[in-house]
Amino acid sequence: MTLGRPRKEIEHPDLLKTISDIAIFNSAADERRQTEEIRTCSTLDELTAKLRENGFNLSRNAVYLRLLPKRSNTLEGMRHINTVPVRLCKPQNDLHKSHADGKFCTATTRRN
Repeated sequence: MTLGRPRKEIEHPDLLKTISDIAIFNSAADERRQTEEIRTCSTLDELTAKLRENGFNLSRNAVYLRLLPKRSNTLEGMRHINTVPVRLCKPQNDLHKSHADGKFCTATTRRN
């Protein structure tokens, strides 16, 4: 006798394949190309929304637990049991606009 709710992979056996198919569409290869890991450029919210479009009703946390953990030896990393070789890219702030007075303020504070 098992307690709790059955795993989503039992109800939907093609769930992990669908996650990897969605991730491959907007992805980049591993930097060193030593592993079969896929680095997806989409966010977790976009991945969850596309899964909902495909008929999988998963929470954001449930989708995250099916991706590769950042560190597998931590307590949080050990919760990732059935994973696909997909890892989210780190958010980058290259697209932020620089403020018009930013350089002036920096120069003023360094002067004093």
